[in-house]
Amino acid sequence: MPPSTHDRPIGPASSQSAWWFKASLALVALCALTGVLWALAERPRLKSLQELIDSLPKKGRGDDYVSSDTCRACHPSEYHSWHRSFHRSMTQVASEASVLGPFEDLHVDSMGWDYHLTRRGEEFWVDMPDPDWAMYRQHQGERVREVKNPPRVRKRVVLTTGSHHYQTYWVPSRFSTVLQSLPLVYLIEEARWIPREHAFLRPPGSDRMVPQWNYQCIKCHSTGPIPGLDLKNGMLDTKVGEFGIACEACHGPGQEHVEANRNPYRRYLHHLTGRADPTIIQPERLDHDLSSQVCGQCHGFFTVKDGHDWAQHGFAYRPGDRLEESRHYFRFDDPPEPDPELEQLLRDTRESLDSVYWPNGSVRASGREFTAMRESACFTRGKISCLSCHSMHDSDPNDQLARGMEGDEACFQCHAEYRDRIREHSHHPVESEGSRCMNCHMPYTVYGLFKAVRSHQIDNPKADSSTTRPNACNLCHLEQSLGWTAKYLTEWYEEPTPVLSQEENLVAGSVLWTLKGDAAHRAVAAWAMGWEPALMASGRGWEAPFLAELLIDPYTAVRLVAERSLRKLPGFESFRYDFIGAEEDLVRSREDALRRWKEASQGSLDRKGTQIFVGEDGALWRTGFDLLLAKRDNRPLNFRE
Repeated sequence: MPPSTHDRPIGPASSQSAWWFKASLALVALCALTGVLWALAERPRLKSLQELIDSLPKKGRGDDYVSSDTCRACHPSEYHSWHRSFHRSMTQVASEASVLGPFEDLHVDSMGWDYHLTRRGEEFWVDMPDPDWAMYRQHQGERVREVKNPPRVRKRVVLTTGSHHYQTYWVPSRFSTVLQSLPLVYLIEEARWIPREHAFLRPPGSDRMVPQWNYQCIKCHSTGPIPGLDLKNGMLDTKVGEFGIACEACHGPGQEHVEANRNPYRRYLHHLTGRADPTIIQPERLDHDLSSQVCGQCHGFFTVKDGHDWAQHGFAYRPGDRLEESRHYFRFDDPPEPDPELEQLLRDTRESLDSVYWPNGSVRASGREFTAMRESACFTRGKISCLSCHSMHDSDPNDQLARGMEGDEACFQCHAEYRDRIREHSHHPVESEGSRCMNCHMPYTVYGLFKAVRSHQIDNPKADSSTTRPNACNLCHLEQSLGWTAKYLTEWYEEPTPVLSQEENLVAGSVLWTLKGDAAHRAVAAWAMGWEPALMASGRGWEAPFLAELLIDPYTAVRLVAERSLRKLPGFESFRYDFIGAEEDLVRSREDALRRWKEASQGSLDRKGTQIFVGEDGALWRTGFDLLLAKRDNRPLNFRE
């Protein structure tokens, strides 16, 4: 049962991790030989924005990438629509305009280490534990987290990643163009700093995250990336076509196109006739598979076939190519052709599959929509593509949904026969959320960025076991059991009746996911308990004890999702809670939430019953609650969103 694809080193034997490990050790060895490993002098203060830019990985590869600024001259409207997108601002040079987090003389604690943030005009500085030292210690197999007094340095923030949900920052390394992480994340909605480790669905007690931008983020958060590894000395001379996801990420390098269209006759001839210009790729002119692969170069699980070549020269893929020519895109089912290398990688990464897929084979980590869509019948038997619903230039930046594709019209493009028989097909009122195509066939079962995201593996609802993927029906009907759902799916759609346990027949699916499920089940269920369509269908208020329990969840991300949903329930609008607080503070917050629930809702709940462990008197059935909680799936999950 191989996985679809993977976006990170698969194990210690993988070509990607091997080159990075060797390169990092070479860097450390070089410094050690010169006798200045951690005693190197701080870089001189950069006095201008240009000097700052000169200290970064080089923007401009010196080949056929020309940058979005060149495209703007002839395509101003496309440039403008792209410029307002979050793709454009995924990676930016740190400046007053791009940095969202406050730096005004702040001390921020990150797992016991102090970070002192300061600002000098348009410069952002950090007095911090030395990230080069942390990288070296981790590569030596030591747990960095356990060091109490690490060596400190003062670094200038030079690059940002993210601008929509949260933002993280990068500082220069001593080693060539390597950029090290400022291990803090600024949450935009909460307007607060948190340790980087808490921004992801990671096992409690995990060591510190010590990523390098040139390896992890460069792959999908820049255009035309070249890590630039020198195999002789292990140094990096990193270059990109452009920071962020820009024009040439989707249309391919533009030099030939620019040169050809300096001739105004040729330019206007193509414009007037509408003929395809062979000097540039227009994804909408490609077939549904190749056009989707343009998005899939980032939105998929993969590993490159030649890690050393990638480390030196970057991706061989260009829009219009086939991704499989230079990458392994794993699939959950057996690959069509036996591949010993793939099989070895699968054996190496077996434990990581839980962080990629639900047990039924559906993708559950966000940002991997291409991997999910390509498993859908709409793709394998139909012609759906990413561009069927999404647009870079005619959309709201939030989800990049093309104009008019926010609702059922997206599905009616191919399934027009259901337009006039919505109630007959859905068995729900026509204007209700239960009749929205995507709520049933693309439910919110993918986790990322502290929220649930729609699945892009388009399929039909099923009442599978509670240990598999949460199903569409019970994510809306939170108060109902899987057995209840199975009954209606069999009656309405002749779905085979699944074999369910007594618990699954009698207890609400959301309760099982919240109390017994793994960290991803809990995160998705917690999000659904604050989803307005679910609250309309299931009642609001009875969910509070279950969300209160998640306030002390071992996973920080689950705690924040639960807090956000709890505030949407009656009596909790002003609820305040520090989701990264001390354990005793978390416990007090849980007790406070339970007390509020009893005061605000008990006796006036609009849903009661054994399936949600709330008696007719409004009291919580604590015995059943604790029995399920004792069965919680505590297998570690480490999501790569």
